[in-house]
Amino acid sequence: ADKLHSTNFGYWQVLPFNPVDKANSPYCSASAFAGNILFIDFGMDSFDKVIKYNLLDGIKEIYVAITHLHGDHIGGLPTFIQYCAIVLNVKVKLIKNSETFKKDLTKFLELTAVEDAFYEYVELNELNFSYLIELKETTHTPLLECYSVVFNKEGKKTLYTGDSNDVEFLKEVINDESYEDVYTEISDYPMVHMDYKEIIKLDKTKITLMHIECEELYNRVKDLGYKIAKPLD
Repeated sequence: ADKLHSTNFGYWQVLPFNPVDKANSPYCSASAFAGNILFIDFGMDSFDKVIKYNLLDGIKEIYVAITHLHGDHIGGLPTFIQYCAIVLNVKVKLIKNSETFKKDLTKFLELTAVEDAFYEYVELNELNFSYLIELKETTHTPLLECYSVVFNKEGKKTLYTGDSNDVEFLKEVINDESYEDVYTEISDYPMVHMDYKEIIKLDKTKITLMHIECEELYNRVKDLGYKIAKPLD
């Protein structure tokens, strides 16, 4: 957390996604277990950012949760796993979703020449963090399993939708007092993402928007007063 804080950045869409801190950043979460880090998804440019910001300095246990298997969410994972194993001598711990999901992810890693010995799967109850994590199966595209991620620290929850298009679930979360923050994508083309027309009907107090598909939509939601996730350079 100190390393992340020292870089002076704000919101981050892909790299470690944890319950927000007092500065409203989800990437500086306090932990009772120093030396652990959790990544939610690992896109194609994520590895470069990890190296640039020295996010693995002092880290002994590395966890990764994957929400779904689209390339922009797993494209950087093979290189990251190989780097951790060969350079850092650390075996990456992949959080297990379902057996089918595990099988598909394993096949992807096999096709990208990642050795089995470089990583392992772990159950949610094996994580060493000061908060609880839950993976909720959701909808995104008919071709893939997809999960949203819920962080729960002493009953206060944060939701990362993971590219879900399930607006009804989002409505339930917004109306649930136990949820303090919601990070969700938004789109004018809601076949696989959250529908702009439905999102703007909801209380925006808890919502931070991400995965915004074009500058015109970005400016539109900004003018409406929504918080917007800022990616790292």
